Amino acid sequence: MIRQRALASRPSWLIGNSRSSVLLSRQSHIAEGMDADKILREMEKNSGEVCNPLILTSKIMPEWIPRQADEGKFVMSLPSIPPKYKQLIMISVAAALQNKQCAEYFIKVGKHMGLTNREIGEAVLTARFAMASTIFSNVEEGFSAIVEEEKK
Repeated sequence: MIRQRALASRPSWLIGNSRSSVLLSRQSHIAEGMDADKILREMEKNSGEVCNPLILTSKIMPEWIPRQADEGKFVMSLPSIPPKYKQLIMISVAAALQNKQCAEYFIKVGKHMGLTNREIGEAVLTARFAMASTIFSNVEEGFSAIVEEEKK
């Protein structure tokens, strides 16, 4: 509770230190009426850079940027998983989805947050293991048929 009050008093939507950044504020960017350019500048200041697809989207649909920023704040403000782990999840998901651009961006943001190379590497290896393990469910019916056939 004390931590939440201390966080709420900070003006930026990036709250925390370089080791555990939290996206959080009392009001949403939509409620505050912030424009896309201001939000993107704030994102760049707080996370080191803004990914190009987000910049391009802001030029086509600038009204979407406050929503994207609010969704990020919401996810990062949920209390059960520390922001550091959330960033590792984002890196892993981007890698698993084979989205090189997002994986690279999430890694850069993670480094800005204080993630170590080792933590990032372990997260990617964990994603690789999870993906490799799913191969067995892909052949479940085929394996079942083989097992049943061998029973005969």
